[in-house]
Amino acid sequence: MSISVYNDVGKVIQHNEENQARASKMVSLFFRIVSILLLLFSATAALELPTYQGLRTSQKPGILEVTFHNAKSTTNLWNKDTLSDLTDLVQRLQSDNETKAVVFRSDVPKYFLNHLDLQDSGK
Repeated sequence: MSISVYNDVGKVIQHNEENQARASKMVSLFFRIVSILLLLFSATAALELPTYQGLRTSQKPGILEVTFHNAKSTTNLWNKDTLSDLTDLVQRLQSDNETKAVVFRSDVPKYFLNHLDLQDSGK
């Protein structure tokens, strides 16, 4: 009789250990789901930017990459589109708390940004 009681107690202990293991797995799964949801939320909370004429933009969490792109110039002249686009971008960044760094690039080899095109700027 004591053997059967021991076996019953052993089953109860084993059953409790299985429940604890399941509970631990469920808690781990819960935290994984919460982490994924937080990543998705942070990705959708990115700065909303229009399509610019003189700039191309791409975003990664906390980083905005801005590429100077003047399709009318082989040397990336600074023109009214560039000025307008940068003005809009700076205004949007002033109210954005998610962007921590802005990286500027040029899509023209050997030219980052050339001089101001006075004729194109309307001055």
